[in-house]
Amino acid sequence: MQTATRANWQNVNPAIFGSIFEKALETTERHKLGAHYTHETDIKKIVDPVIVQPWSRQIDKAETLSDYFSLLTALSGFKVLDPACGSGNFLFVAFREMKALERRLLAEMRTRFNTPADAKQIVPFLLSYKYVTTNQFYGIDVKPFAVELAKVALWLHSFTVGA
Repeated sequence: MQTATRANWQNVNPAIFGSIFEKALETTERHKLGAHYTHETDIKKIVDPVIVQPWSRQIDKAETLSDYFSLLTALSGFKVLDPACGSGNFLFVAFREMKALERRLLAEMRTRFNTPADAKQIVPFLLSYKYVTTNQFYGIDVKPFAVELAKVALWLHSFTVGA
């Protein structure tokens, strides 16, 4: 396990896990279950309007330091469920997008609130802040192998987006 955590997974496309899942199923079983890899373009058609856009609108409205703290706290508590997770690509894309929203909030907060008085509030908040993690993402599938594969894929790729 230690070797896996030190490896650079940045160049491994999550799609490989979809291929592994599909190849693990017999053709008739795959058709019966409707199991197939969903491309990121199609996943983003759900993730963008359901996750990214609502959070982005809230971030755009944030004005005070308290607003940023509230948004970060809510984002780190937001949960995502994929009721047919397969290899976990939907979960990975959702995780990556939520980490991008978190980075945006932190960057804007750093830019807008940079006085010593602000730092006195920001530092204690960040020391206790829980950050967006893979623990907020849940997958269900009729195939236990798919769930385990999704866990591994999400865990491995969490290193590439800064879990």
